[in-house]
Amino acid sequence: MKITMTLLMHLVLCSPNTYPQGFIQRHLPEGAIARVGKGDVTSVRYSPDGSRLAVRGSIGIWLRDTTTYREVALLTGRSVTFSPDGATVATVAGYRAKAVRLWDAETGESIRTLTGHTDPVVRVWFSPDGKTLAIGGSDKTVRLWDVKTGELKQVLTGHVKYITWVLFSHDGETLASGSWDKTVRLWNAVTGEHKQMLTRHTGAAAASHGLFSPDGKTLATLGNAPDETVRLWDAVTWEPIETLTWDRGGITQVSFSPDGKTLAGVSRGTMVLLWDTETWKLKRTLADPMASGEMVSFSPDGRTLVSVDVGEMIRLWDTETWKLKRTLIEYTKGIASVSFSPDGKVLASGTEDGKIRLWDVKTGEPKGTLTGHTHWVDAVVFSPDGVTLASGSRDKTVRLWDTETWELNRTLTGHTGWIRCVAFSPDGKVLASSDSVNTVRAWDTVTGESKQTFTEQGRGLSVAFSPNGKTLASVKGRGPYEHTLDEWDEDDAVKLWDVATGELKRTLAVTTGEVRSVAFSSDGKTLVGGAENLHLWDVETGQIKRVLTGHSR
Repeated sequence: MKITMTLLMHLVLCSPNTYPQGFIQRHLPEGAIARVGKGDVTSVRYSPDGSRLAVRGSIGIWLRDTTTYREVALLTGRSVTFSPDGATVATVAGYRAKAVRLWDAETGESIRTLTGHTDPVVRVWFSPDGKTLAIGGSDKTVRLWDVKTGELKQVLTGHVKYITWVLFSHDGETLASGSWDKTVRLWNAVTGEHKQMLTRHTGAAAASHGLFSPDGKTLATLGNAPDETVRLWDAVTWEPIETLTWDRGGITQVSFSPDGKTLAGVSRGTMVLLWDTETWKLKRTLADPMASGEMVSFSPDGRTLVSVDVGEMIRLWDTETWKLKRTLIEYTKGIASVSFSPDGKVLASGTEDGKIRLWDVKTGEPKGTLTGHTHWVDAVVFSPDGVTLASGSRDKTVRLWDTETWELNRTLTGHTGWIRCVAFSPDGKVLASSDSVNTVRAWDTVTGESKQTFTEQGRGLSVAFSPNGKTLASVKGRGPYEHTLDEWDEDDAVKLWDVATGELKRTLAVTTGEVRSVAFSSDGKTLVGGAENLHLWDVETGQIKRVLTGHSR
């Protein structure tokens, strides 16, 4: 089961006044104090004058000043397009959204929202004069809007499946649209009249991407899987010119250089590909761990090519030497776990890419990255004295890190399932870890030896030590992943173990639902656990003291 969590800074960032005013505090959800990380990167796009770089990520679209490369605004939405004068940004409001938002590119302020599509919007594009915005949607229509007034001008129909992209020719007279019906259609952009249909792509969609060359003489269309080829068309006769392929992986995105002499493409085979547009011969490749999507773009002056790898780095390449000029920033993959150091100065986050990232809590800036795990890091926790960081991963190992040097102290092996949770005893001498087949192990943190093994059916979602360290609570959870969800017994939800002997002390039942997490009260007399309902048990008797309801999930 994939678990991707958004970090909510709501519990222990006690003093908002300790944070400097800066981009980490901008555009935050209500009640949040700071943001750690930027989210996965999925595309980049320059403004026409090159003064702004729009970086689309999993939490929104960051506008960056290309002089300082600092963020100036965070826009909501996913797809992003600049108007020709660079003053306006159009974004699709979000996934499954039927609206497009217009923003001031300088201030990041919202201008207006365009609505009308009956199904989600897919792509947007400005006309060369910036007066018209074309919007393609899943409702099989292309709609043309007056940017200044927000009025609907035309509705173009003819495609029989979802629109994948829309694009104006450089003279503004032609609008091209690609669709899942395996066609590219050409329209008179003024009258809305259908002019021609291109039908050479054979994949699931006619083209997942399209663009005109800077001189307007060539249209490049990119096929969708399994036809991940680039097809080039004469923009006057609409006859095919050339088909570009890459035998080491499909091509997932392309971009023309401003002078039109180079076409850059992204390959699933971890390459940036560069073609000469006179001969259409491949002239160079840049080794870069790329992913599919809108991942390469030239700066308006043509001196820089920007590429993005799998949500990790934004790289700037010199287009004269093709040398790497600069690596902009490291972005985080999906966050699966977080933990504060005891002094509150460092936050550790475990992520989907198997890395542990360390953050300065006061500034929100990254401090470093710990590598070694080969799968998601679902659990991180600092020892009570702060000298050790423990991490649990889906690679079935627990790792202990020295927080002074951030070197790996030792790796604990023995689990046969994914590590779901790790917890230190109050004195820091014992570490408990639970896995996806609900084996709970207690480890000696000095020697790294396994002290006790507690085995039961289910999947271990949570473990917690009592304040005196003598009792360990473990959540049984529903059956392991290879079993069905109905293998669940409400009378067998939480178990209390004697840490010293490994013996079962007591089993706690629930009235309804399941338990996903547990925690002891500070005096150790009450245990709370739950999911949509919260159960409070008397630790001494095992009786339910109270059930708190209100959550719906």
